This record gives sequence, structure tokens and C-alpha cells, in this order.
Amino acid sequence: MKGIQQKESQLLPKRPSPGASGAFLILIGIGLFATTWLRLAWIPIWVAGLALLYWGVSRRRFRLIYAGGIITGTGLAIVVQTAPWINHVSETERTSLFLFCMSLGWLLIPGMSRLVFGKTTWWPLVPGLALCCAGAAFWFSNAWVKMVAPWIGPSLLLIAGLFLIFVWGRTR
Repeated sequence: MKGIQQKESQLLPKRPSPGASGAFLILIGIGLFATTWLRLAWIPIWVAGLALLYWGVSRRRFRLIYAGGIITGTGLAIVVQTAPWINHVSETERTSLFLFCMSLGWLLIPGMSRLVFGKTTWWPLVPGLALCCAGAAFWFSNAWVKMVAPWIGPSLLLIAGLFLIFVWGRTR
């Protein structure tokens, strides 16, 4: 029993790290700025998501960071979908913006895990990048894609090869 209490006390920091608190304040500022700029009343969703993020960061709990990232992305998606300018956008572009915003919530999780735990949790990139790719597919589903599509595959292969050589090769 004493060993379990020692492990729990080691997991909980006495106070949040300055980096975690700074990241939380930046996210709150961006969220409130975007909400104010768009003149929307969806602040509770932003605050709930960002509060969960901060709670997870300050208590070093990955599950709270996970939930906070998803709720923050959902809040951003709702803010964008209810923006006054969204009526001037086609339905396809609305769908893609929704998917992009949702992906940002998922893509936030690895960065926060790196900040809190010192190592990156990579698995949230899978749904985040899937949502981002789906949003890109909707966004570019027109004649412009037919012009750019032949360049996408080779470009991705070049980027992946350069990543393997310069980034992944140095870490091994």
C-alpha cells in the first residue's frame, strides 16, 4: 500500500509547470479571440475543452488531455459552423472546415503529451490526420484537384523519404 501511495505522489506535481500554464493561457487566448472576432456565443465549449486540457496538464493525466483536445476541436468546429460568414461558403467547404477543425483537436493531443510527459504520444495523429485528409478531399473536390493531383503523390513520397533520412535516421 505504501508503494502505491509513493507512485501516486510522484505522478501528481505540486504545481503546474510554467510551460503547461503558458500553453493553457495561449490556447484560451486564441479561443476567446476567435470567438470574439467571429461574434459568437460558443464560449462554454471552448472553456470546457481548454479547462479539461489544463486540468490534464496540471495533474499529468493523459485521459483529461485526450478529452480536452477533442472537446476543444469540437468547440472550434461549432464556432466555425455558426460564424456569420459561413452562409457565403458552399456546403462542401463547410464540411471540409468542420473536419479540419475537428482534426485540430486531435492534433493538439500529441503536442500536449510532449509538453507534459516529455515524450510524444503518436496515436492521436492517426484520427487527426484522417480527419484532415478527409477535409482536404472535400475542400479540393473540384476541377482544381485534377490539375494538382499528379503532383501530390510524388511530393508525399519525397517528403517521407527526406523525413526518414534526416529526422528518423538521426534518432536511431
